[in-house]
Amino acid sequence: MKARKILTIIGLVIVGIIVILAAIGAILPSKVVITRNISIDRPVETVFPYVNDLKNWELWSTWHLEDPEMKIDYGVKTIGEGGSYSWEGPKAGKGHMGITVSRQNEIIRTQIDFGEQGTVNGEWTFEESNGKSLVSWSLHMDAENDLFARIMINWVMPGMVEEDFDKGLNNLKKVVEKKTKNPDIQKEEIKTDSIQNI
Repeated sequence: MKARKILTIIGLVIVGIIVILAAIGAILPSKVVITRNISIDRPVETVFPYVNDLKNWELWSTWHLEDPEMKIDYGVKTIGEGGSYSWEGPKAGKGHMGITVSRQNEIIRTQIDFGEQGTVNGEWTFEESNGKSLVSWSLHMDAENDLFARIMINWVMPGMVEEDFDKGLNNLKKVVEKKTKNPDIQKEEIKTDSIQNI
């Protein structure tokens, strides 16, 4: 009898927690946008190709640099609208990203497919002032009617995304501002010191 009572209490507690979380999820926004910015001491025409060509992401992307065992499969096109690649790695997991919109030196929009975990949309904007570029990187997440997903995108994901975006933008800044004629040398430079110094 005591064991049954204990199990009943545990069951009621679990149900109570689920009800509370569902209630919280119901009042949280279903759509969340996370945006991070950085100023890069180079004109937009110099910065833009480092994002618009997906092969250049290997030079600065945190996910690439922190998961050296990642396998990348590029699409037929990698530059501009229609460019895409798929990845799989022990740290980064697996997924697919494609460029859906690309307006030269202005804006880039992407869609990232994480399979069963769903899709999210990214956006880059570029503004130039006095030869410097203000680069903004945003992530648009929509949990729709999934109440527990709302909790994730409002309370859990922002901190993780902000950290990764800040690292990526700082890597991008370092790569562009230390621009060399040899991209292989540039790639080695960022790999050896960017993660330690950021």
